[in-house]
Amino acid sequence: MTKAFSTLIKRGSFAFLIKTSAAVFAIVFNILATRLLPIEEFGLYSLALTVGLVLVGITKFGLDNSLVKFLAISKLPNSKSSSNSYYSSVIIMVIAVTLFVNALVYSFDDFIINTIFNKRLLINVLPLSILLVLPTVLLTINSQAMRGLEHSYTSLVFSGLITSIFSIGLLLWLKPSTAKEVLEIVIYSAYFSCILSFFYCYLKLKLKLVFVKLPFNPIIKSCFPLWVVTLVGLLIQQLSVLLLGRWGSLSDISLFVIPLKITALMSFGLIALNTITAPKFAQYSKKEGKSELLKLISHSNKILLCFAIVSSVILLIFAEHILGVFGEHYIEGADLLRILTVGQFINVGSGSVVTILIMTGNEKLHQRNVLYIALLSAILMFILVPNYGGIGAAIATSISMAANNLVSLYFVKKLFNN
Repeated sequence: MTKAFSTLIKRGSFAFLIKTSAAVFAIVFNILATRLLPIEEFGLYSLALTVGLVLVGITKFGLDNSLVKFLAISKLPNSKSSSNSYYSSVIIMVIAVTLFVNALVYSFDDFIINTIFNKRLLINVLPLSILLVLPTVLLTINSQAMRGLEHSYTSLVFSGLITSIFSIGLLLWLKPSTAKEVLEIVIYSAYFSCILSFFYCYLKLKLKLVFVKLPFNPIIKSCFPLWVVTLVGLLIQQLSVLLLGRWGSLSDISLFVIPLKITALMSFGLIALNTITAPKFAQYSKKEGKSELLKLISHSNKILLCFAIVSSVILLIFAEHILGVFGEHYIEGADLLRILTVGQFINVGSGSVVTILIMTGNEKLHQRNVLYIALLSAILMFILVPNYGGIGAAIATSISMAANNLVSLYFVKKLFNN
């Protein structure tokens, strides 16, 4: 085992520990929520939260991933712009886009509630979905700023750990009984974490807003392809929930969302490792050359494949036992859990291929690839979800996840002869 591989395992293990802790707290929050809420109310909460996450994906405009790349490059000796100028540009742009999108959604709330979803109960929670967007987007930007400046562990803490812990505390204290009350708890927690992230960025990273010589053009040029990628990712992950919101019942949403959240834990190993390797991918593509990049790709992919195998076996064997923790009703989703596990196995087992393409200047190639995947995903979901409900949603989601990363893996091997 090489020294570089040992270092990567050590740093990756600590990052994974933080991300796993965040995941555990998030799951505990969902267990408490499913125990406190009737299954229909949890379905309403999940649908409203999904709408909020889709709005977050739209309003981020790909700026979060662009910020990682530009902040990492800003540390190089020949960089033409400072960290503060990149950070300021992204903060200004993301606030403007968020306010515009929120105003647009608020103006068409009746159309969204009655025509798109045909669920009148959304009238109580859709305004809260809109309120959740701004703190979540700003928290994501600040977390990515920490990541770009190689404060990887702190980035992971602000990527969900603080929010989940605070949410659990409020949940245990307030004991909500409706979807609206749970969403309010999530909003309070998001604002709390967002404020803390700004303090950290200012005091520790010395990031502050400046208003001169802001590099808007290169950021926009980089972020647009990444925005398309983000939207496609949302399409693959969230469209199934939205379509169940249109053609299924609130109970159907609950039975699908819990397996989806559980299998998403498998990707946390990928996310944790990417937090460490993403800046290195960007820097090696500019500085160290191909050999160092290939070593990093090889080492990270070995780690992720091992993790994918272990986590998949656990979920496939113990599906009913795991779902039973959320309540007896949720055991019905065991088949959905197994189907989604297969898709996540391919997603994680194929390695950091998406991050590699993005961080090495191949955003447009990845954008083109995911547009085809988005088309495939949409076709599958519009065929399978109305006809087969949750099972159809699980099959379509798994195929889409697998196709997205397998195509990316093909091009990584082709570009870098890896």
